[in-house]
Amino acid sequence: MRSSLAQDFSVFAQTTPLGTTVRRMNGKTAMTPSWKTAMLLLMVLYPMAMLQSKFVAPVIGKLGAEPWLSVWLGQVFSVALMQWWLMPTVSSWCRRCLDPVDGASLRISLRGAAVAVIVYAASLTVFATVEWLQ
Repeated sequence: MRSSLAQDFSVFAQTTPLGTTVRRMNGKTAMTPSWKTAMLLLMVLYPMAMLQSKFVAPVIGKLGAEPWLSVWLGQVFSVALMQWWLMPTVSSWCRRCLDPVDGASLRISLRGAAVAVIVYAASLTVFATVEWLQ
């Protein structure tokens, strides 16, 4: 097969974390900066972990599961929810900021970071002040 190709080729393989956008332009690969991916992940992970520990873990515990199993099953639930629903949804909302080309400008990066900080503050405020969530 190689003899029928007009040019040589190489395989690009990269494992990316949740929320990372990979773009290939002009033979170069660009990825979402790690700090943006980390901010997005924390934006989704903190509320998910709080809600899981408040609602899911107690239900699993009442079914008779030991704490070690209850935590594991809760994490299986959380990871599945994050992988197939939460992260794709939130990543689509933050598409422009996460895009390594369209979101590369300082203005877009700062705006995305500001939105993340606002979401953090809102999450912390809700979980600190809404008594039935504690």
